Amino acid sequence: MDVQRRKDKESQKKAHLLIYALTVFYVMTYILIVLVNRLSLMGISMSSIVGLDISVNTLSGTLAALGGVACLIMTVLDWRVGGNIAMGLIAVSTISVFLRVFVDGNINLMVGIAAFALNFLSVCLCRYGMKKSDEKADKDYLTGLANRRCLIVDLTALTKGGSRFGMLYLDLDNFKYINDTFGHAAGDQVLIEVADRWQEALPKEASIYRVGGDEFIALVPKTENKPADFLTKLACEMIDAVADRKFGGQQGDKYVTASIGIVSYPKDATDPELLVRYADVAMYHAKNTGRNKWGVFDESMSHQIAREYELEAIIREAMDKQWFYLVYQPQFSAGEKKLRGFESLLRLRTDKGEFVSPGEFIPIAEKSDLIFAIDEMVIRQATRDFREMINVPGNTLSLSVNISAKHIVEPGFVETVKKILEEENFPAGSFEIEITEYCMVESMEKAIEAMNRLKELGVILAMDDFGTGYSSMSYLSRMPIDVLKVDKSLVDNIGEGQKKENQFVNMIISMGHLLGASVIAEGVEDESQLSLIRAAECDYVQGYIWGRPMELDLATELIEQSRK
Repeated sequence: MDVQRRKDKESQKKAHLLIYALTVFYVMTYILIVLVNRLSLMGISMSSIVGLDISVNTLSGTLAALGGVACLIMTVLDWRVGGNIAMGLIAVSTISVFLRVFVDGNINLMVGIAAFALNFLSVCLCRYGMKKSDEKADKDYLTGLANRRCLIVDLTALTKGGSRFGMLYLDLDNFKYINDTFGHAAGDQVLIEVADRWQEALPKEASIYRVGGDEFIALVPKTENKPADFLTKLACEMIDAVADRKFGGQQGDKYVTASIGIVSYPKDATDPELLVRYADVAMYHAKNTGRNKWGVFDESMSHQIAREYELEAIIREAMDKQWFYLVYQPQFSAGEKKLRGFESLLRLRTDKGEFVSPGEFIPIAEKSDLIFAIDEMVIRQATRDFREMINVPGNTLSLSVNISAKHIVEPGFVETVKKILEEENFPAGSFEIEITEYCMVESMEKAIEAMNRLKELGVILAMDDFGTGYSSMSYLSRMPIDVLKVDKSLVDNIGEGQKKENQFVNMIISMGHLLGASVIAEGVEDESQLSLIRAAECDYVQGYIWGRPMELDLATELIEQSRK
């Protein structure tokens, strides 16, 4: 919302500057009309002034028409500001000319009054049409609720009004599952029904807006007259309005829950943009604590926001100043410790030597969509680093990169991979893309479609961090994966006496083999873990026991040693 709001402000500013310029133009045309008529009364002809044989009425009419066009343009640019200014200018001009008819006794000016009246009528009709068009544009096409654009206007007005009000940021939990399972038409029907129920649950003075796919915002004015727990009780009612209720039963019963973030004006913030951002953070806090809950924004969350802004700025600067760099962690066969290949890992160090953890900057990059450019940078740099070592006769090594779950479902992603591989002369059969189970949450159908297209290119596909996300055999069996990676957090728990944990890892390894995939155990650090991994017939090992992430020169040396 903040990005869109900035764009809207910039567009509005440009429109207002043009309106003010047209206002000056209109005033100048009116002054010229007055001057021309005054000279005519004094007996001075137009031919002696402009060198053209043109009548006073014709020249005045032309100037009035130009002024009328300027007023229409002002109205089209902004029917509120421009339209009001245009109507005011024409009204003042009409009254002024009307008075001069009586003062100067110039009946010819009645023609000007008629022209101004026509201009005024044209502006009124244009303003009315623009207003109706805006009212239609302020409605969400699906639910009929006010949309994001209308929210910005109303929220700005509320903050300027000065009275206390509350904001609820509402988001459906796992809504993508409904779209992926039942189709988008069924998902749309659920949204319509959810919007209706939430409208009914809100007090009359409150307003609700649809601001995204399954995201809604409710504004509750004049909360100073309400009990202290009014907003939290209202959030509970909004949750209850959809929880455990059936939706769109024609294609099967569907159930949804909601998570809600709560902020208050002016306690939490006075800036509309910050209010929305804080409500969003509170909502995600509720999701992270179990979903189907509400969360109230507090000061500790504001520190999180500040850090996010700081990290986003660091990421942008890092891309410009090349603070990002890659290290490579080797992978070996679990049995004879034969080098399989390398996983490229992204690192960030500022010009002051500050190391920023990927666990910090990756989520921020994903939220701001900077991750798309970062992914492409990593693919290009990694393939460029390794192309000479990979492009040798009899090569068996592979190079893997991690791709954001958001990126793989983006249109054009597969084409981008293909283009980079061709430009860097890197064989697709030695290039491995690691994705996580979370890509299924983004969009299962789109993710599987992209994976199949990558397979057609010859790219190796690996499922990373398996066992920590939305594991489901129903979609896993449909995914054309070549490699399944057991997450480090699961390997950390295995060892002597850890029967349950050992069996769980054994089950994942067996599942990978059942799917026809090779299995890599991540985070293997000691002999005990290695022994158990080998006993479970895991194919490959990645971890500190045999190789830490290393710079390119050390990776090159390791490859040369492995080929001797």
